[in-house]
Amino acid sequence: MPTGATTYDLTTDIGKVRLRIADTNIDDAVFADEELQALLTASGDDIHLAAAAALRAEAASLQNHAIRTGTYEEDLK
Repeated sequence: MPTGATTYDLTTDIGKVRLRIADTNIDDAVFADEELQALLTASGDDIHLAAAAALRAEAASLQNHAIRTGTYEEDLK
């Protein structure tokens, strides 16, 4: 859970980004409002670019938590 305020208001750009990245459960939010605002600012206030940046950041975060168990192969023929 992020530190800082988390809001979900579809009349704001932050709320619109949250909708696009499915980060709508404020009790279990992935991003704080200030993180989304930083992505909006870096994206020239384009909500679609900010949403894409947020999803890339979340994917990178999840990659750091991946568990590698070795090589897996299965022939389904």
